[in-house]
Amino acid sequence: MQIKQKLDALTSLRFFAALMIVIHHSIGLFGFSKENYPPFMFGQAVSFFFVLSGFILAYVYPKLETWSDVCNFWRARIARVWPALFATLILAIWLLSLSWDYKTGLSNILMVNAWIPYPAYYFSYNSPSWSISTEFFFYLVFPFLIYKWDKTWLIKLLISGAIVVLLILVSNILKLPSYVSIKDDDITNTALLYIHPASRIFEFVFGIYIASLWRKKVDGIQWSRSRATFYEVGVIFLVGISMHFAFWAKWIIGALLGLPASTWFGASGSMFAFGLLIYVIAIGRGRVSAYLCHPTLILLGEISFSIYLIHQILLRYYQANITIFPHLHNSLLLVIFWAVLLLASYLMWAFIEMPGRRFIIGREQKKIHATKAMRESWKSHLNLNRKTLSASTILSVLIAAIYFSMGNVNRISAYDADVMTTTESQSLVGTRFSDLFSLRGIQVIRKNEGLTIDLAWESLVEQKLAYTNGIHLTDVNGNMIVPADYKQPMSRTKIKQGVIWKDTIFIPAGKLSGKESKLAIALYPHNHPEKLLPVDRGNRDWGNRRLLIDLGSVINPYIPDTNH
Repeated sequence: MQIKQKLDALTSLRFFAALMIVIHHSIGLFGFSKENYPPFMFGQAVSFFFVLSGFILAYVYPKLETWSDVCNFWRARIARVWPALFATLILAIWLLSLSWDYKTGLSNILMVNAWIPYPAYYFSYNSPSWSISTEFFFYLVFPFLIYKWDKTWLIKLLISGAIVVLLILVSNILKLPSYVSIKDDDITNTALLYIHPASRIFEFVFGIYIASLWRKKVDGIQWSRSRATFYEVGVIFLVGISMHFAFWAKWIIGALLGLPASTWFGASGSMFAFGLLIYVIAIGRGRVSAYLCHPTLILLGEISFSIYLIHQILLRYYQANITIFPHLHNSLLLVIFWAVLLLASYLMWAFIEMPGRRFIIGREQKKIHATKAMRESWKSHLNLNRKTLSASTILSVLIAAIYFSMGNVNRISAYDADVMTTTESQSLVGTRFSDLFSLRGIQVIRKNEGLTIDLAWESLVEQKLAYTNGIHLTDVNGNMIVPADYKQPMSRTKIKQGVIWKDTIFIPAGKLSGKESKLAIALYPHNHPEKLLPVDRGNRDWGNRRLLIDLGSVINPYIPDTNH
């Protein structure tokens, strides 16, 4: 099958879409907050991937005429996504210390977790994998969609759009809520209109339509370089406007057509702009598309799938262990995060994606669609060579440096613990969690960016720190609004009896609803949230195993933020 070089520009665009997803999931970390976060819904980049997927598959496989062609297509698509998906499932379980559940685990392995409209399934383990499950559904139905496409394209496009309308109507009739916690088991309009492949297939079919239109027009287009560049810059600007508009218009649509319509539009409202972007860049006549064909950008596009699958695992690990990491400036933490992410993604691509793909495809590998960079990678990246050895060495050094900088318990004196506590909350000092820990001080500082919670703890015995602090902001009745659990600082040696240390937790303003009334604190062993330590006094719930504190009593007066 002939491979067209001009698709390299589309490969590079995949990196920028993955970049938007990473930024979207980084809100609340590295200084990103809703106050300084651009009003673009970067999460819409998933819609770009769905449209692009339809375009690429229709470009590479304009016809699947025999059952053998269909089976080879399915095998090639499984080979494309499954090795990295399975590897990141194992990585998530190991790095995040997740418990194995055979039902949700099997749904991830079989790539059907997004088909089951419960968050315990579609957000299980490595939550971005839901979109891969949705893509897998697209792969299964693609041979039927592409069959006699030139004669049936309109009816297929209309039916896929009608499915979205039907799901919106069903969600309105059933009055489905917008979102629930991963621990809940309710069906939501988020599950039906953001996650489920039935509601996202319209974007995929639209991508197929753009590919068929492009194929008919591309040979007759005679754009000059300057004119093509103008169109490319213009369509990028249009995409930005569309994403910005979708962010605000979703609220208007919600008021007029209901919350389900708002959910769909907030996720998929820029699909038409994305289709136009793909169409113009695929023509490849302007300077923008030429720049996108730079080998570095192409390589970043090639590893974007690994970036997408790995990034949230790293972010979740950082969030769960935030008190362990050294206190560095946000910009430096961001650089370190991206260095680890890019190196790990490159190695995942070189040692897992590509070899796994080659193993599954076998002798048919030469028929796989690929860009020039990927074709060359079969020879240059499958074995240990200078590039992969260099990346492995740098990543190892970075991880070692991070590891040995962790575990420094922020020890403070008893006096420092006492003075951090407001007068109204002095009665909390000395609250014991079993016979293991004592709460020695607490304060909450309200800033424009959010709430900073400082907790001073004393170890009542000599022990290894192996507990998770369950920190919750609740309403007046103790119902959880904002969870902010974190693991105790990692100590490579036992903490002696009487040692006092301070933990600092930051909750960004974007996560606050204004209805928070209480601060709840609980302690439990890692991976055993059911074994909460008993609390000896104070306002308590959960069978005297969670301390409830009036938030107003521990908030210090407004302190201007001088760190930004």
